[in-house]
Amino acid sequence: MTGLIESFNISSSPYINALLSVIGMIIVAKIIDLFIVKIVKRFATFTKSDLDDRIIEIVHKPIYFSIIIIGIVLAIAYLRLSQKFVFYSDGILYSILTVIWLIALIKVSNAVIEDAIHKITDVTGLSKEIIPLIENVSKVVIIIAGIMVILSIWKINITPVLASAGIAGVAVAIAARDTLANFFGGLSLFVDKPFKLGDFVVIDQNLRGQVVDIGIRSTRLRTLDDILITVPNSLLVNSKIINESAPTTRTRLRIPVNVAYGSDIRVVEKILLD
Repeated sequence: MTGLIESFNISSSPYINALLSVIGMIIVAKIIDLFIVKIVKRFATFTKSDLDDRIIEIVHKPIYFSIIIIGIVLAIAYLRLSQKFVFYSDGILYSILTVIWLIALIKVSNAVIEDAIHKITDVTGLSKEIIPLIENVSKVVIIIAGIMVILSIWKINITPVLASAGIAGVAVAIAARDTLANFFGGLSLFVDKPFKLGDFVVIDQNLRGQVVDIGIRSTRLRTLDDILITVPNSLLVNSKIINESAPTTRTRLRIPVNVAYGSDIRVVEKILLD
């Protein structure tokens, strides 16, 4: 960093050099931003997928602000302030930079996941309802990685943090054993797709209803007498499920009817149909 700063010294005054570095980086950032918006985005419109357009729209602003932040870091280095001030100022700026790219990565991840799920759903039968689940998992992973980066920026030893996180993870897994079972049961339902919203299903031959909601933890059924029943997914994946709406959407009902001996069957049928 010192060699780079000295090579770009324009004036003998560190204040002028600091100001010029900020102004220069703002100009560079604006030029690159215009290049991305006017040229790169135009080329992206020729592709069949809109994923590249969405990614460019997401990352061009973080690139712009990253260049400006680098200019501010260079300006602070030109001023040759105390090590303590430089440490805290750089830590704040790099932390802001990390948060900016953290948000951008989450948005890019969501865009990629949505595009991938929509492409493979027709081939594999994977439900699009799994998109929020995968987005949340990827968001948690990215946020944890971002926290690790920020801790390293502030020279905080992350080894005890990782060890504590591992112990806490084991404790949470033991305490939330049923919740995790329902979570993985929900994954199985999303992948296997034994039923979909609106289907009439029979579970273990004693519970029948229409599927009104498929969640990560539980599935809700509405019975014929309009009662809402919540069934944990961990029980569903281990139960016998009869889907009365598959392979066709028509539903058959068996209703016992008592008819006197000697009755005209045609008249009985007409009355029942009416």
